[in-house]
Amino acid sequence: MECHFHDAAMSMKVTPNAPCPSSSVCRPGPLFQDAGLNMRILLVNPNMTQDMTDRMCAIASTIAGDRAEIVPLTASRGFPYIASRAEAQIAGGLALEMIAEHQHGAGAAIIAAFGDPGLTAAKEVFDMPVIGMAESALHTATLLGDSFAVVTFTPFLNRWYEDCITATGLSSRSRGVRSVPKKPI
Repeated sequence: MECHFHDAAMSMKVTPNAPCPSSSVCRPGPLFQDAGLNMRILLVNPNMTQDMTDRMCAIASTIAGDRAEIVPLTASRGFPYIASRAEAQIAGGLALEMIAEHQHGAGAAIIAAFGDPGLTAAKEVFDMPVIGMAESALHTATLLGDSFAVVTFTPFLNRWYEDCITATGLSSRSRGVRSVPKKPI
């Protein structure tokens, strides 16, 4: 995989298998140009963790191959990790801003944060498919078995994630949200 920077000040190529640095467009190398671009997909990380965006971009580019251009976007303000519904509300607004700023020529957008901040509003506002990481994970789980459960690292996320399950219409197939129990003090 090669990551191509598209910036007014510079254009450069990063070596294969390197993570995609910020403000890059992840592409799978020369085959991409030869095959012709089929779709431009916005990978929207509404938190501020660039390393996570880079890792998701590398994985998405490997999966997309020469069929799509992955455009990684990371919030420039907000939270390093979205850990509450209040933070998700702010991050959802940031996700909408990022999609609005980069929507020209895009064929789809992925909200790349579990809990899908801003997903419902993005589906309403933008004239392209917009999917969420939680939404996709939950639907994929239903393809793999009769029921599923979500496991998280903190009980503070349980109700929020249960709401995500309800929003997808999959409550009847859910066995709940589980988390590591709090340690007694």
